[in-house]
Amino acid sequence: MALSPLRIAGIATLFVAFFLSFLVSISLPTIRTLEFARITLPNAKFLSSNGNISFFQEVRFGIWAFCQYDTDGKRQCSPTGHGYTWFGISSINQSGRITGILVQPLKASWTRGLAIHPVATAFAFIAFCLVFTKRTLLPLLFTALAAVLTLLAFAVDIALYAEVHHLVANVQNQGAVSTTGPGFWLTFVSLILLIVAGVTNLISHRNEAYPEYPSYPMSSAKPSWLGFLKK
Repeated sequence: MALSPLRIAGIATLFVAFFLSFLVSISLPTIRTLEFARITLPNAKFLSSNGNISFFQEVRFGIWAFCQYDTDGKRQCSPTGHGYTWFGISSINQSGRITGILVQPLKASWTRGLAIHPVATAFAFIAFCLVFTKRTLLPLLFTALAAVLTLLAFAVDIALYAEVHHLVANVQNQGAVSTTGPGFWLTFVSLILLIVAGVTNLISHRNEAYPEYPSYPMSSAKPSWLGFLKK
């Protein structure tokens, strides 16, 4: 049986949602631009992170690592892994001595939850594979689970950005800025698309399962107490 236009639209929407979620799950350091939060210090010159003297002006936080970028675009990334810790930024003087802490460290408890992203991607992939089956609720179930997991992942993203924003709040007078990254917004778009795909496929499944669903016209006759008494 040929696929209906509504079913094709649902499949296409689900594929786009899965593809975006897949890209987000790769994240840093493989894809340079798919971070969730970013710290920019345009006026900072002498900084120290992880005990190493650096001249970076930007820090990006992904799922598997954080990366620090200097003015020339070169980067230094942490070892790839689950639940990394960022050791913050310390100011140093000309002789290399630490004079104070600019940004407090980011603990691993704020980055462990980011691992929900690949789990949500896996459920979205299973839903996409099952969506070609006929008259089954399994694609709808896995789409709903993928949407719930993506919602949880987006909540973790919001919490991560809120913590990063809190960390740089005390150094904003030095030009420090915290912003959300592309990975943050791609997760939100993927969540919306999963919801749309789920609703679309639900309607399509209903139309294909009950193509001749009976409808009963409402009677135009008005009830009457006299008619009831006559019986």
